Amino acid sequence: MRHDLATVAYIAGFVDGEGHIAIEKTMPGKGLQRIVNPHFGVRITVANTDLTTLEWIHSLWGGKVYVQKKMGLRPVYSWMITNRQVVTEFLSTILPHLRTKKDQAELVLEYLSQITVRRSYGRWAMPDAEVALRDGYRERLLELRRPQRLTEQPLNGTTGRVK
Repeated sequence: MRHDLATVAYIAGFVDGEGHIAIEKTMPGKGLQRIVNPHFGVRITVANTDLTTLEWIHSLWGGKVYVQKKMGLRPVYSWMITNRQVVTEFLSTILPHLRTKKDQAELVLEYLSQITVRRSYGRWAMPDAEVALRDGYRERLLELRRPQRLTEQPLNGTTGRVK
């Protein structure tokens, strides 16, 4: 899917400011006794109060648009993609224009290229090495998303402290 540079840069900025890049892990719960494996999935979400922008992104990339929650008087909408191929194409397309989430996008693209893809492990156990690989990527992504502590060293002539 080809998009013009302005569109790609705009969407990348939107993801940087309003987006969430995740590798999710879900453990089997009650009622799923036959399933022995954790489920790992990737998800890109962008939330905003402007539904028209999210519907526009949806028209370009597919996925799902839904009402996330109501904040005060205005509802918050979300656009989400989880399909491995769409996530790979989307992140690869916007990657050169990302700033704050570039490291996260690169890590998710690496993760998607490294994991063993199988339609379903179902009742068969996922190999421990595969679980460890996926968990390792998930933990690395969580670490990238943790806020960095402010330093006491001056930044661009300031004290480096927030007042």
